[in-house]
Amino acid sequence: MRAAILAGVCLATWLAPPARPAWTLYRSGPFDVLTNTDRRAARQVLNELEQIRHVLGQMLGRQDLMAPWPLRVVIGGKNGTAIQPALSRDSFRASLPGATLPPAWRRPAIRLLLEGAPGRLPEAFETGLVDLLSTIDVKETNIFLGAPPEVSRRTPEWARLQYLATAPEYQSRFRVILANLQQGNPFGVALRAALQLSEAELASALTGHIPAAVRYSARPLNADKDFSPRELTPELAALAEAETLLASPAHAAETRRACGALGTPEGQECLGLLALREGNAAEARRMLAAASGPRGKLELARLTRDASHAATAAALKPDWAEAYSLQAELATDGTQRAAHWKRAYSLAPRNAQYAVAAALALAEAADHRESVKAWAQAERATPDPEARQKVRAARLEADDRRLAAEGEQRQAAAEQKQRELQQVKNDSMASILRAQNKANEGLKPMDPNQKVEAWWDGPQPDARTAGVLERVDCLAAGMARLTVRSDSGKPVSLLIREPGKVVIQGKGELTLGCGPQRPPRRVSVQYFAKPDAKLATAGDAAVIDFP
Repeated sequence: MRAAILAGVCLATWLAPPARPAWTLYRSGPFDVLTNTDRRAARQVLNELEQIRHVLGQMLGRQDLMAPWPLRVVIGGKNGTAIQPALSRDSFRASLPGATLPPAWRRPAIRLLLEGAPGRLPEAFETGLVDLLSTIDVKETNIFLGAPPEVSRRTPEWARLQYLATAPEYQSRFRVILANLQQGNPFGVALRAALQLSEAELASALTGHIPAAVRYSARPLNADKDFSPRELTPELAALAEAETLLASPAHAAETRRACGALGTPEGQECLGLLALREGNAAEARRMLAAASGPRGKLELARLTRDASHAATAAALKPDWAEAYSLQAELATDGTQRAAHWKRAYSLAPRNAQYAVAAALALAEAADHRESVKAWAQAERATPDPEARQKVRAARLEADDRRLAAEGEQRQAAAEQKQRELQQVKNDSMASILRAQNKANEGLKPMDPNQKVEAWWDGPQPDARTAGVLERVDCLAAGMARLTVRSDSGKPVSLLIREPGKVVIQGKGELTLGCGPQRPPRRVSVQYFAKPDAKLATAGDAAVIDFP
């Protein structure tokens, strides 16, 4: 009986399907590496990616360079082939059969890291920098930089960067050269600023230079100890494999099977993105209706032209510039459009198109100061020298518009202030008149037959001029100089020596403001003919009458 039971157990064990290998995840910085086959290979891949990030960060002056999207790499899995890094559902996805990272696989990963840098290099130099890092050799904590790539990629820009990054006398200043290139300076200027070296001198040094890898400063990492494993559920592992296949256009059939087998909203979203890539817009729209990832929501917004989906994509990934750029495209309000473009270019400072769009939208919204800032960023982000000159010209024009607009604003503010002051004066005069009328109430009316005797105890000047008051110059010690264009056309300058002793009478405004009189007013001035050569006046004003 016991033997029969043992035989039954053995038979059941033999007939049961083999257990699926457990999945393990290792994470550091923007990188996740997942495996169900070789944990050591996963740790080595993660170490190599972190060392590349470290070296690029040192070159760009970024201690902790981060990518705009996480990069998740599958080692092994069902597919077991190399898939280059590309955007999938909610991250960049890639796969490798083992611990080796081919240069062609590394390049898109390096470009993803470059997108996290603040400035853009000229395209030829950026490609040269990617090729320089694509052949880096990582042996645990030892890094060797500078091995030549394949012959077709050994451009003049790569040769210059390889020499400057590996030559002992220049290596420490390599970061300064790249910083100058990011700021839009020509290579010759960057070379001179960083190394006091001319392009001709560099060309001479390159003549006999044989490119070879040299030891480079590494990050102190122990791949076996510094990366902690995390177990993945079978469901998350299946999703990871499906999204990795989605990153490769060459694996459409496998992607369809893997995403369809998930039976989840994420799987439906995966199928929707696949349909979109295959040009089936109707199927993509149907599948993406329940999308929960930022990319699915953004593609749904493009298909439906519904800005609310783009807003949801931005909420799911607030640092994704593309979500704000689509909101800007769909916005009907000019102020909102400008705000979205401004957000987009601030999140993606390397994207010159976003900055140009922001500059134009901000100018349309009359935010000229921010428009000039956007043009300046577009100039820095434009890698082509000829195109950069056009952007610079646009920036200068925008700056002129800003100055003109600010001048108009100042003028409008000054005129508003003058109107407010005039209103205060009018209100004061009205108050005086009301008080005067009230004081006159109850007085006995004057006999119309009574003779009115002329009476005047004011000053008795000996000269008079009449014309248009053009200007009042306020002088020291409370004095003022009047300039009157007389009826004969001759300007007459008169001095108000003691304002308290000058009589101002007549109609309208009875005060004098400094500067040109706008508009000039008719005036009659009686004065004492006392020429003052020092102040260039013909006499001292005594009575000013505005008829």
